[in-house]
Amino acid sequence: MTQEETDLFYEYNFEEDMYFFDNYHNTFHESFYITLYSFLEKELFKICKKLESENTHKIKVKHLAGNGIDKYSLFLSSLYDLEISQFNAWNEIKKHQKIRNYIVHNDGNYISVQDSLYQIASSLGCISRIIGRHGSELYEINILGATCSRLINCLEDFFEELFTKASELDLKI
Repeated sequence: MTQEETDLFYEYNFEEDMYFFDNYHNTFHESFYITLYSFLEKELFKICKKLESENTHKIKVKHLAGNGIDKYSLFLSSLYDLEISQFNAWNEIKKHQKIRNYIVHNDGNYISVQDSLYQIASSLGCISRIIGRHGSELYEINILGATCSRLINCLEDFFEELFTKASELDLKI
């Protein structure tokens, strides 16, 4: 497109773009956040399956109790000395896991200050105050771009530590 066509396109679509951004940006950030966490689960599963296929351990991922990253962490720690729970990024990943699980498995994202999730959401910077019925104080778990960036950085640190540790143990993951 020429510059003139680009300018016209921008002007013509600006109002609609702003409407979608203003009304759906939280939905975008929330879905991106869940996708990032799913990426973590998928990659850990692929690493476990690769190691499982290359070794003769009788214990397989499917034999272990638990779900998702907890199961994969147990598999990697028990059979390959990759003590993921000792990694620097693991505590923050576990916080993100709780936020992700709450978003996915609950109707709405509203909590009170007494809720155990309040401190976690507050520490990750994804909480905002709202007023509930009869003036009660409620908080909304609000995934923002900064929350997504924080999770991306955390995942980068985690995978860097995982690959470094695996290399030290001469594991090809």
